[in-house]
Amino acid sequence: MKQQRSWWLLTLVMLVLTTVLVACGGGGGSSSSSTTDGTTTGSVAILVTDAPSDDFARIEVTVVAVSLIDDEENLIEIWSSDSGKTIDLLSLDTESELFALATDVPVGWYDKIRLTIDSVELVDDLEARTAVDLPASGKIDLNPRGRFYVSADETLSVQLDLDANKSIHLVNANHYVLRPVVFVDILTAADAGRLVRLPGTVVSVDTDNGTFVLQQLGMTSQVAGDENEDDSVLVSLGTDGVIFGPDGLPMALADLTVDSPVVAVGFFAEGGDETTPQ
Repeated sequence: MKQQRSWWLLTLVMLVLTTVLVACGGGGGSSSSSTTDGTTTGSVAILVTDAPSDDFARIEVTVVAVSLIDDEENLIEIWSSDSGKTIDLLSLDTESELFALATDVPVGWYDKIRLTIDSVELVDDLEARTAVDLPASGKIDLNPRGRFYVSADETLSVQLDLDANKSIHLVNANHYVLRPVVFVDILTAADAGRLVRLPGTVVSVDTDNGTFVLQQLGMTSQVAGDENEDDSVLVSLGTDGVIFGPDGLPMALADLTVDSPVVAVGFFAEGGDETTPQ
């Protein structure tokens, strides 16, 4: 029997309707581990943020895989894409971006997070691009301050803070190399962390409960062969959430229509069965 799924829950701070929604990358991938017993698996969310930089207009990092590494050096790939997903680090100086969701991650202790990066490009105010040399074929192993545990009864959020100023070094004229400085924060349900930004489209609206379901573009779960699962996010307006239309004016939840492109900003967690939309 298929286990009832939980829902990724975003407590809304602000929602903005957009006229066009630009996708930032695709999904697709596989896992090195599988299990059907819900008591032996947990959930992991990868959040990406950055310290500000004054030297460039954009710093675009294209990631092609994210993995967890246990104490026996086993690699659990939780997200991958042949085309990769590009993040502008400079847009994340005050908030995080939800990069990957993974359910059915084997419960246990993990020592490292591995990012596989395809490219880093520096973009100036004139849109001129400069490629940055990558270390170790783009494979970057990140060591949190101590081991971290994935449990079956809560969502673990891994927040990666890439310090662009300390990571990108000028070797000689127009030649840059990446020596990554990444701060890793392990956040549980009790930790708010930074705001999370979710671009996507509206799937359904529940005005009675003050919620709607958002489908984030390019976001799929990559563990235990469930990459075709619907990884929609349940967004709750709570008591303080506000919605702005494309014209910048406030609007009501009842005026939100299915398939509208939106950008939601709020705090992220995993909701239990009681949050499942009706």
